[in-house]
Amino acid sequence: MVLLVSVRTGSYTDAGVLAAVVVLAGAVGGPPLARLIDLFGQTVVIPVAGALSAVGFGLLIVAVEAGWPAEVSWLAGRSVACAFLRTGRRCGPAGRTR
Repeated sequence: MVLLVSVRTGSYTDAGVLAAVVVLAGAVGGPPLARLIDLFGQTVVIPVAGALSAVGFGLLIVAVEAGWPAEVSWLAGRSVACAFLRTGRRCGPAGRTR
């Protein structure tokens, strides 16, 4: 993500801010996502969160490629991080199995 933004915009500042927004939004969005998983189960929450993450990534790519203002990219990055499920073994809120 940082490489995409820095190559397309020529600004490492915008790329760094976007990376920070994604990390902070992930920190804020992780606990509510975990709570939703506890309430409704992984089979309900994961497809919805995955779809929202895909839409956010798509919006992020379109915003960077089209040269939209940096604020739009930051909002897209925030939506990606809030819905993003870290895949892999025992990572993220959906990593633990019962």
